[in-house]
Parts: sequence; structure tokens; C-alpha cells
Amino acid sequence: MKLFSQADDERPDQQLHLQASLLLAAGREAVLFNELLKSNARLVPKNVQAKMMFHYSRFFTLFDRAGGNITPKFHLLYHGIFQISVYGNPRYFATYVDESFNGAIAAIARSCHRLTWTESIFRKLAAIEKLDSKRLAGFNR
Repeated sequence: MKLFSQADDERPDQQLHLQASLLLAAGREAVLFNELLKSNARLVPKNVQAKMMFHYSRFFTLFDRAGGNITPKFHLLYHGIFQISVYGNPRYFATYVDESFNGAIAAIARSCHRLTWTESIFRKLAAIEKLDSKRLAGFNR
């Protein structure tokens, strides 16, 4: 992988040293970002939100320059930081609560024929919901 300041005549050990330095700096920024999340309550002051954006932007840039694999979720976190002023500190919210439900929907979608895809998904989800409500009703007795 070619790094941003790498000259063609650099030795491999210099390249690794540069990459390691960039990754270490990126990691430090990630730690500072995480410390801000941990040290703030549900309502995050605007100046702290700005610090979060600063540290995350530095992390993103350093990680990218080190040759890190940037995925769409990296971009999504920018939106999450912007939304802190509306929804509050994200550590107070579960982010993976619905992941198993998403997996179930995906499995159902794969089992449905394309001509009746939408209707089949809704029908199967309704059947699952009915079974779950009966199962939960048994626990409440």
C-alpha cells in the first residue's frame, strides 16, 4: 500500500515506521474521542461535541493516510456526532438491539419468491409476531 508521504526510494522499514506512527496517532485520537463519550452525561455540551468531531476527524484522516480500510460506517459516525445535539450521548442508547431482528428479516426475505416477495415477508413476520406474543403471554401467567 502506498502512503501519502512515501517517496519511491523509501525503504520498506521506513514505510512500516511511517504506517505504524500514523496508526499510533490515529489510535490516540480514538482514545481521546472515546474518553469524551465516557466522561459526559446524556446531554453533551456543544464545545464537547466540537471536540468529539475534532478527534474523530483526526482519527479518520490518520487512519486513512496509514492505508486503513475506510468503510461506509466511518462516514456514518460523522452523522452520529452531528446528531448528539438532538439525541444525546450515544453511549446511552443500544445500537445493536435490532440486529438479530434484521438477520431474521434477511433470512425471511431470502426464502420468499420474488413475485410475492413483499406480501410473503409481511405474512411471515405476522406469523412470527403471533407466535412470539403467545410465547410471551405464557410467561406472564
